[in-house]
Amino acid sequence: KDQFVRLFTSEFDSTGLEKIDSSIDDLQVEVRKLRGCLKAKNGELEEKDDEIEIFRKDSDRLRGELEEKCTQFQQQQSETCSLKKMMAVREKELGRIERYQAECRVLRERLALVESVEKTIRGSKQEVATEMMKYQGDSSPAASNRLATILVMLKREYELMSGKKKEASDERDKVRKELIQNRSERQKLETRVKI
Repeated sequence: KDQFVRLFTSEFDSTGLEKIDSSIDDLQVEVRKLRGCLKAKNGELEEKDDEIEIFRKDSDRLRGELEEKCTQFQQQQSETCSLKKMMAVREKELGRIERYQAECRVLRERLALVESVEKTIRGSKQEVATEMMKYQGDSSPAASNRLATILVMLKREYELMSGKKKEASDERDKVRKELIQNRSERQKLETRVKI
């Protein structure tokens, strides 16, 4: 180093050496600054690397959650589709049941009407009046009595017609028997005539 300085001192004057010393000092200061900046940048870079790692982990976690949500959504869509099909089947069954219930209601009403007519036809005037009061209430007993009278008259007419029908049937059977007898007698006579 001394030789180096002597070499420079012989060729340069003292002011030149001072300039070189000051520029070396300046360079060392610059180098220290640059090292400090580099160290600071390295620290920032490490922080950024840590942040990137955190972001990567968050991204992986969010990707996993997204895939899980997609799987759940697909399962829910599948379940929804199955539920819709089940609902369609249930609605058809419900419609069929409602139709059956309507048919049953109509049949019950017809049965009640037939039973009421049967009671009316077979009952006495008082029973018919009671039956009519049950359906019409106490508000119109006169109308019930009149209707009961008409129905009893119809009942008697029906019984009369049934009697006449029975008599006609008996008469028909009697005529049929006589016709059969007449035929057999005629056949006997025809056989005698031929002999």
